[in-house]
Amino acid sequence: MNELIIYESENGVQVEVRFDGETIWATQRQISELFETTPQNITLHLKKVYAENEIEKKATCKEYLQVQTEGKRQVKRKQTFYNLDAILSVGYNWN
Repeated sequence: MNELIIYESENGVQVEVRFDGETIWATQRQISELFETTPQNITLHLKKVYAENEIEKKATCKEYLQVQTEGKRQVKRKQTFYNLDAILSVGYNWN
């Protein structure tokens, strides 16, 4: 099942994530909103946890096809999403 969930933190930050395969999935932008930082900082932390083999990249990220309407046409783009294990690893390294 693939559904969207809206998470709201204690300080009122709302992040929309996917629920698929018994875990949640979020983009770097969504993770950055959750931790109130920039997507670039999330990229740095993800690179660190993957480089230090804290988590396995193949098991914790996957691409979804995103469809957006731009004007009168629909544009399809692949976007990388990270699962809860990756999000927690970033959070652990962030704090």
